[in-house]
Amino acid sequence: MIALLYRADDLGLLTPNQKRYLVQQFNQQNIRRREPQELDIPKENPKLMRRLLADYMGKQSWVLLNLHPAGH
Repeated sequence: MIALLYRADDLGLLTPNQKRYLVQQFNQQNIRRREPQELDIPKENPKLMRRLLADYMGKQSWVLLNLHPAGH
């Protein structure tokens, strides 16, 4: 959020008083360095990539077993 504030200031959309007030508000709410927790995105559990890798590794093992003389 602080990046948006500074970008708005760079574009000349804020007066110095508005910028100062908003920075003070961010500091009071402890969101200057960290976004509010309610805006956090839930952590994803990547299932598709894990399944694709398992399938690939399973097929590779099958191919290697069939190529190896002891696999016959």
